[in-house]
Amino acid sequence: MPEQERRPNEVLGGSVTIVGIAPGREDDVAAALARFPGGPTPPDLGALPLVILAKTSTEKAEEAAALLVAAGAEVAMLEVWVTREIAPDTRPRPACPNCGSTKTQPFTFSGSGGRANMKCTACGQLFKERHA
Repeated sequence: MPEQERRPNEVLGGSVTIVGIAPGREDDVAAALARFPGGPTPPDLGALPLVILAKTSTEKAEEAAALLVAAGAEVAMLEVWVTREIAPDTRPRPACPNCGSTKTQPFTFSGSGGRANMKCTACGQLFKERHA
């Protein structure tokens, strides 16, 4: 089956699902689930699998999975494509030398041997990022 075409505003994220709970650890898992905003309260631990985070950043999904595993849950973490609004790009961006805006993005167009430029999305200025 062909892979669904990815949109340009999507990045790789994660989804966390509880697929099992160790016997006697239900209270620990319920306490761990209380730390997630928007999760089921009280959680119905009898209705497994239980999706905890449907679409989030990879980092948040890994943190959630580690917390749940430590509490006694067996989790499945899947890679999903999420929009940048759900999982924003947290890389530092240099300010534009023309207008001072921090709304800049990498602009690579010349292949593996080329140097990466930056482009300001506010004024359209192309510039080279200077490392101190």
